[in-house]
Amino acid sequence: VLVSQMKAGARPDAYFSCDISFMDDVSDLFDSPTNVSSNDMVILVKNEMRGTIESLSDLTKPEIRVGTAHPEKSALGALTVKLLKHLKINVNRNKLLDSATGDFLVNQLRAGSLDAVIVYRSNALVNPSTLNDAFIVNIDEPMAVAIQPFAIGSNSNHKNLMMRLLDTLTKNESKLDFLKYGFKWEIKS
Repeated sequence: VLVSQMKAGARPDAYFSCDISFMDDVSDLFDSPTNVSSNDMVILVKNEMRGTIESLSDLTKPEIRVGTAHPEKSALGALTVKLLKHLKINVNRNKLLDSATGDFLVNQLRAGSLDAVIVYRSNALVNPSTLNDAFIVNIDEPMAVAIQPFAIGSNSNHKNLMMRLLDTLTKNESKLDFLKYGFKWEIKS
């Protein structure tokens, strides 16, 4: 959605993208990006499905209720489509929900309407009680990682302010917050 707005003429002073692929789509509008963090895609599975869902291919089993993020309204959704297509896994028969956000998918799983969702690790860890109702299945695939870059608009009138924002985002206190929620730190010291 943000990339579409920028392609239509919006010119933000900075862009902190969910994944580098979206920054690439508008790279001509920004100075060189800084990769700040990365976030693994995982399968969050309700506890009752332990032993039944242990991999992405298990999401194709009959009667598994799957939720994914919407491929046009979310970076997570677009990355999920690319990943499943690359692995030649089709979950469409079992997909009950395309959500604009990962947190909505987690809430639907916790409410009992879904058996498994593909979300970012941070979506699963943001609320510690989520792991009382569900468990994480790691996706061991290089494509199952989103890298979050930050870039300042080439034509921004607020470059110094945006640089201070980047400095704040990349301080040790911020790093600890990112790590607490399952992100990995990409800033090289």
